[in-house]
Amino acid sequence: MVTHRLSGCLDTQATFRQRFTRDRFLFVVNHGRRVVTKSRDSLRRCYAGVITVEKFRLGSRRERFRRERVLSRVVVARNSLSEKMATLKASDPQTALQRGFALVYRDDVLVQSIGAVREHGRIRVHLADGVLVSEITAKESNHE
Repeated sequence: MVTHRLSGCLDTQATFRQRFTRDRFLFVVNHGRRVVTKSRDSLRRCYAGVITVEKFRLGSRRERFRRERVLSRVVVARNSLSEKMATLKASDPQTALQRGFALVYRDDVLVQSIGAVREHGRIRVHLADGVLVSEITAKESNHE
């Protein structure tokens, strides 16, 4: 009779075979699975509320990040639009007229030089608040 020393007790070869049969092995494995499943389910129940709260917090952070990105784009677009509006306002003829400048026309053509008008001719002077119709009595050149 052959004996083996396992876990502090003497076992015969027959008992050894019996302890490690296939059925016993499967029983132990299935029991382990049940314990793991039960533990996993218990943990899920315990932390389900925590997980839900964290998912909600993460979702709200994502939403806040999206809103901040959109607001940032809106601010950039608003600044760009403000700059373009300032450029348009500066190049608007009406703005120049309000600053004291005038637009002078002869026969509905803009006068750009003293040579474009003749003495005793008629011109229209557009100011910010109206139009003057004038007759040229004399011309003076800047090149004295």
